[in-house]
Amino acid sequence: MIRFDIPDHVAASSNCEAILRWPIFGGMVPDVHSFILEIEDDDDPECLGQARPTGLGNMGRGVQEDDFMVLSKKFLAYVHVKNPVLDIPDFKAHVKNAIENGPRWDGPSCLVLIACALACLATPFQPESTLSGTPESMRSSASSSADPDTAQTYYFAAKKRLGLLESSLLQVQCLFFCGVFEMCLHIPSQINWQNRERSGNELVHYIQNRAESCREWIHRPFVYYVAHQPPDDPWIPRVKPLAQKCLDLSVELLLEANPHHRHHGTWFMARAAMARALLVLAAVKSGRFRLPDRWRQAVDSATWALQRWYGEAPDLRRAASVLENLVGQIL
Repeated sequence: MIRFDIPDHVAASSNCEAILRWPIFGGMVPDVHSFILEIEDDDDPECLGQARPTGLGNMGRGVQEDDFMVLSKKFLAYVHVKNPVLDIPDFKAHVKNAIENGPRWDGPSCLVLIACALACLATPFQPESTLSGTPESMRSSASSSADPDTAQTYYFAAKKRLGLLESSLLQVQCLFFCGVFEMCLHIPSQINWQNRERSGNELVHYIQNRAESCREWIHRPFVYYVAHQPPDDPWIPRVKPLAQKCLDLSVELLLEANPHHRHHGTWFMARAAMARALLVLAAVKSGRFRLPDRWRQAVDSATWALQRWYGEAPDLRRAASVLENLVGQIL
């Protein structure tokens, strides 16, 4: 049975906007209910036009049949490894046919075109240790290696064919990669719990990260409780270790995040970083927690992640501004 009598409470939601409404931040931040839905209130409305590619304004290189082979190899190297839903021999046969006969109005050509679109956006993964510079320089570097204009051209060509496809596995694959493209471009990231240094398997890394994120969410209400209850509350001694666990996980997840690599979870990762930075700031302001090592670096990492991507997502621009102002008031 669905209950509708559960009161709305800021501690009942896990998004960053709800944490901003915690009483401990009262009078320090604007009243934000949704960074996404309140974009029109942004102080810099010009960023709205810059953040969303619309239409075909700049065609880039356009659809070039001579590029199909190079782009298909790039797709397999950087995109397929994260989304292994294709049969590689079949895909290579589709690419060969498109090169020899040109793109047709059918499913195989649609798949080749959307693969080329994703390849135009894909870049090699670079570990954080090999990167340096400001978010602005990182955005410039990424824009020089990716080609969103040409990607849009391939994508629109693929969409023209998508509506002609009948229900089939090929159509599902095309729809899936269209969704990956939309999230990449528009941005709306060894299971061995004791020895983390052996965790070199990428898929297992995501599973482990997801598990630790769930543990952080589970312990988050205890941070709210400790930060807002009177110091003489009889439950504080029992709740505080659980709240401390959330704080430790938040810092750990922020330091392990790789915010400069574009993928279809980048936007979600940036918002999660904002939420975890707010948890750390709430702990700092309350003065009731043992702050984890490198907590300040973790907060800076969250700010960096928002700054890295706010050029493509206006809601992240406003979130970055709110976080920077809050950091200036508390630290």
